Amino acid sequence: MLNMQILYRYIFRRSVAATLFVVMTCCVIASLINLFDILDDVVKQNVSVGNLFEYLVLGCVPRMIELLMVMLVLAGLFTMGEFSRRLELTAMRSAGCHDRKLLYPVLWLATLILAFVFHSQLDWLPELHRQADVLKSVIKSGRQVDPMSEPFYVRLTQAALQSGGGLPGTPRNQIESVKILVFSGSNVSELYQAGRMVKRGTRWFLESGFYRRIDPPTGQVLKYQPFDSLDYPPTLPPPEKFLFEVAHRKNQVQWMSARELISARSFLARQEIHSRIATAFAPAIGVLLGAWFGMRMLRFNVARAICLAILIGFVHRLVFDAAVAVGVETGASWACHMANILLISSASFARSLTSA
Repeated sequence: MLNMQILYRYIFRRSVAATLFVVMTCCVIASLINLFDILDDVVKQNVSVGNLFEYLVLGCVPRMIELLMVMLVLAGLFTMGEFSRRLELTAMRSAGCHDRKLLYPVLWLATLILAFVFHSQLDWLPELHRQADVLKSVIKSGRQVDPMSEPFYVRLTQAALQSGGGLPGTPRNQIESVKILVFSGSNVSELYQAGRMVKRGTRWFLESGFYRRIDPPTGQVLKYQPFDSLDYPPTLPPPEKFLFEVAHRKNQVQWMSARELISARSFLARQEIHSRIATAFAPAIGVLLGAWFGMRMLRFNVARAICLAILIGFVHRLVFDAAVAVGVETGASWACHMANILLISSASFARSLTSA
């Protein structure tokens, strides 16, 4: 029993060392990629070294979470692959250790990684993501971009709201350069155009504009009516719904804490919750899968291990994005978990994948 504990500690230490090495290496590479992405803007905007360093650190963290599964597959391959290359794995098996028992220390590491990633996504990681996006907008444009003040177009069922943006200081109460379009099929049947839309108390008003009723098949204007002030049409979705969609479509749903997502009670919020859970499980599955593949690799080769990890990561990301898209179309916010299920099922093909 004591010998097994010593062996488990040895495997655990080697797993941690390989994980730290791979993660630190990928952090440097990701920071260089982020730097090349904004290098022209850094020169144009004369960005200070402090702001540049802050962006590289903040921008690296969200990207590392997305790539963590690939890195940990590689770490697991390195851990068990090196044991196999030095014949340590053969000695462990000769001593009566089953392969599944040798995965216990890796399972401990996977549990720690799962707990860390899941906890980080509750609050502080979305905040880092928000700060990185805001800082990137400062670097690229020289000013801080408020998503609610930027031009937008949002369609809900048969109505759409198009705007030049919110007025500074009160983006949720006044919206400028407003167009409200009502559709009949794929053609516009009504158009409200106003210089701005203002909220007074609980009611919204359109100011300084005109109303057009249009014949959908031909596009001919059937009615034209200018106005100085007009009540917001009660038959259309309320402006708050449009603004809520604007906030989410400007990636603000990715900035929400877990508590904000739960209270939002929307499909996008539910999808983001499932996405974060799936993202937390993916690295834990990855390190276990990488270790399993490493034990099944007949001849460990670094180049082969890197190629295999990249292949698995690419397929996982492709399936994840496809599952999210399918979930959006079908209204199944949980669909992103299918990528992890497929990732787990690939363990049965370890021998064929590692022998290539």
